[in-house]
Amino acid sequence: MAEIENDIQLLKGNKCIIGVFDDEVGNKHLTVKKDSDEVIYYAFSSEKGLCITTEYGSVRRENLLQEMISLPDGNIGHLFSYIEETGFFLPLASMEDYEISYEAIIDTVRAIKATTLLLSEIAKVNPNYEKILHLTFYLIFGKREGLRLNENVIRQPCEHGVIKILKDTTLLPISNADALEANEKGCYIISDTMHKSAYKLDAGEYADIICGERFSFDYPGIDDKRYKKLIYRYKNRVGLGQNERIVVDFLFHFMHSVGVVKSVSYCDGISYYGKPKMDKMDNNMKAGLLNTARIVTAEEINYNISLISPIYSPRKLEPVWHFPDLLSAYFFSIFYMRPGREMYRKCANPSCGKYFLVKTTNGRKKYCGDNCRNANNQRDHRLREKKKKAKPQA
Repeated sequence: MAEIENDIQLLKGNKCIIGVFDDEVGNKHLTVKKDSDEVIYYAFSSEKGLCITTEYGSVRRENLLQEMISLPDGNIGHLFSYIEETGFFLPLASMEDYEISYEAIIDTVRAIKATTLLLSEIAKVNPNYEKILHLTFYLIFGKREGLRLNENVIRQPCEHGVIKILKDTTLLPISNADALEANEKGCYIISDTMHKSAYKLDAGEYADIICGERFSFDYPGIDDKRYKKLIYRYKNRVGLGQNERIVVDFLFHFMHSVGVVKSVSYCDGISYYGKPKMDKMDNNMKAGLLNTARIVTAEEINYNISLISPIYSPRKLEPVWHFPDLLSAYFFSIFYMRPGREMYRKCANPSCGKYFLVKTTNGRKKYCGDNCRNANNQRDHRLREKKKKAKPQA
């Protein structure tokens, strides 16, 4: 077995057992407990990613992050088996059963997947903007549950900066100064990060949205509470940092021009009030999306690695990292991805669907290995032969 680098800090965990049971009214509940006292050793390598190793550093299982993002959505049995083999996200202190939430496990896995795939998509020369939009909005707006063991809240999901801003926003009546500006100019002049010149926000529309009246403007989603607060914070920008302004500006322009977002699901995508006007996603809007996606990705990673700490080992006389749990280690793997140099790409073999690391500049490698490439070539050959036989003879 290959040896992992000597400068990698080891993390310890255990295999676990996930139990499923029904309560008196038929609702499903989950429990998790240590399978045994046998220790799983983890280590991080810049080349092999997060690995399972022996106590002495011999690699037993490479790139757990790649395995995680390759897990098929909707196959709960496959997911639970993977977690049982590789260890639970948080430490399990004893052999007792801990009650856990089904949604919390699914949400945690989806957050890891969304962050990894978003970072990979941003790194592409020709990114898929629809995919970036979906993953970015999922991380911002998607409903995610914190991980709990029994009644204790152990790890809350990342609450992104723009969500904190909107939560803390109270809609105040239009001030006399605002009313005076509106009467004089008919609009509010906003210094906007997406526009070289200032943006003119229609005063009548702003008043209709904030006051909940319909004198001149009425469109799908205009009454959405989140949209109201977004418009308010877009106009009243005092206290916003540079990154917060970038995100608020993009969300305003997107919802104002394309469509107001109702909800976001990892599997079902973005739901809008009314039909979105995707033709409004011009180059300026795409640039705003990329900037927002970068900020959101950084927030997600920074939050989830915040409990990792560097220490200096007196035994090795070298720096090592202390990981509080396996969840932090997964995000540490994302932290050490190299956007612009490598990314995860989905195997083009329809029967595979696994993700694999590839250099960003390599646009030709479409399969995770020779077996998938050969299998897909044979499949295409059979389809061509089938079409030839089905073609009527002249």
